[in-house]
Amino acid sequence: MKYKPLLERPRTFLIDIDGVIIEQSNKWDDGRIPDEHDFKELPSSRRTINRWKADGNKIVLTTARPEPYRFRTEHQLQRIGIMYDVLIMGLPNGQRILINDKKPQEDIDTAIAINLDRDVGLGGIEI
Repeated sequence: MKYKPLLERPRTFLIDIDGVIIEQSNKWDDGRIPDEHDFKELPSSRRTINRWKADGNKIVLTTARPEPYRFRTEHQLQRIGIMYDVLIMGLPNGQRILINDKKPQEDIDTAIAINLDRDVGLGGIEI
């Protein structure tokens, strides 16, 4: 998927972890803590995110994983080599809605929503 850049200045990317960066594990849903070996990095996700970060963009990772698993999640992201600025945990599993204002001097949408099929990774996205 190719998207026209919104603006030339840095952007903020809000990216879910499970099912987008890392293969979805149903163990979280069962109340079990997945083992380190249960995690599989999805194709091109690290390369894509780290390229966006290197280009000066902000990376905000989001997850429904409970807050008590922050250390484990941060360790996992570090082990995989994902660069990010903020990690937001404990979100509900429901829809996530981004609301942003349009700049009056620029007739360009300042928000984009991209829905990916689960576990395909970020390899096909060009922004």
